Amino acid sequence: MKKLGFTVLLIYIFSFLTGQSGEKVQVTGLIKNAITKEPVNFVNIIINEKLGTSSDNIGRFSIITKKNDTILF
Repeated sequence: MKKLGFTVLLIYIFSFLTGQSGEKVQVTGLIKNAITKEPVNFVNIIINEKLGTSSDNIGRFSIITKKNDTILF
């Protein structure tokens, strides 16, 4: 029984560590109107419905995220 408990504990620890080790990337960009091609200011950018930022007054934004995260504008 002790061996089983220890094995479960190790699996839990390793799954937690691998879940936290996602490679971080910085995403930067300029948000433009699809028709007029003019920059759009103060657009909300959301990552996985948890973290976010907004574009500045000339449409630029920058946010740090993990690879394969979903970004919504």
